[in-house]
Amino acid sequence: MVKTALNNVPFTLSKLLAASILDMDYAASIFSFIQNPNLFMFNTMLRGYSISNFPNKALPILNELRNRGIVLDQFSFITVLKACGRISEVGLAKGSMGLQRIEDAHKLFDEFSEGNDLVSWNTLMGGCVLVSQPNLVFDLFWKMCWSGLKASVATVLSLMSASGDIGNFVVGESLHGNYARNGLVGEAVALLQQMRLQGVKPNSSTMVGLLSTCPASGSIQVVRYITSFIEEEKLELDVVLGTALVDMYAKCGFLDEAMDIFERIEDKDVKSWTAMISGHGVHGQPTNAIRLFNRMENEGFKPNEVTFLAILTACSHGGLVIEGMDIFKRMVQEYGFSPRVEHYGCLVDLLGRAGMLHEAHKLIKSLPIKGDATAWRTLLLLAEYMEMLNWGSV
Repeated sequence: MVKTALNNVPFTLSKLLAASILDMDYAASIFSFIQNPNLFMFNTMLRGYSISNFPNKALPILNELRNRGIVLDQFSFITVLKACGRISEVGLAKGSMGLQRIEDAHKLFDEFSEGNDLVSWNTLMGGCVLVSQPNLVFDLFWKMCWSGLKASVATVLSLMSASGDIGNFVVGESLHGNYARNGLVGEAVALLQQMRLQGVKPNSSTMVGLLSTCPASGSIQVVRYITSFIEEEKLELDVVLGTALVDMYAKCGFLDEAMDIFERIEDKDVKSWTAMISGHGVHGQPTNAIRLFNRMENEGFKPNEVTFLAILTACSHGGLVIEGMDIFKRMVQEYGFSPRVEHYGCLVDLLGRAGMLHEAHKLIKSLPIKGDATAWRTLLLLAEYMEMLNWGSV
């Protein structure tokens, strides 16, 4: 090239540079000798670093590009976003540093607002997922909707990953309502199949997010597909994904499958136990709920307020008066929880069904919660509703 003076021909240099990006050291040596690189050459270097093991080196290239006064195009922006995302992916920036890179990318995104298309929005949302900033994902999503763009399958997968990260099943249900009508949940499942063919494994958050888009009923096929996908791809059944599967199987009424998944979770936490206890209680198996609650304690797990609500609900639905009263006492005396209105509601409902509201009154008076007005308001309202007692003087 030197002998033929082709090293001064921009088209030739551009082609050589593009052919060299699989070896970025070599590409960088070529780029350093180019006196007046054009936008295409800068973009080639940005793209090369964005797919390399050194995505952080894309940032100095971007700074040089801007210092030369060259106007960025959409390709420049997208490759820089990918680089910022991959800085976290390959472990070069974690925590505040990873977030700073995404914030820098966000600023660049805002500067280039007139040229942002769906790919640009999806790229930035994907970067936010990588640095565990799910709330930023949703903020971007709503802004994207306001801009008039429609979500793609890639958008939905980012949202599902974000909703899985924050355990936001309300958001998941909202996504289902908005996108299932357009078939995007089905397309997201199809994308999992495509990812399998391409050898790309989704993470736990993506799978949890996909589960969160399913309605509480009529989704057993999707839940079973995800279960088989996890098994066939040998994905780790961590506590977050396992609990989400337990919850969905239980909501669909398939308690055997829920229990099978529950037993396979190696590192169970209080949420796992609570989900399974709640499943037994909701579907009329209070004895199994109590048995699992006792096992939970025996294995060293401390129930929380939600766990107690689940087991009290199970007792209430099953008419287990003595067991329910004992659990309520232990919640206050042994674990030190102050009952909320939902706990009182379960207690009064349990004793009211058995015609024992007087016993509820005695129980509340006997516990160290006498100054709690919530207990008395709940008791009075339910007693009035049931037209069983009138304790206006209490």
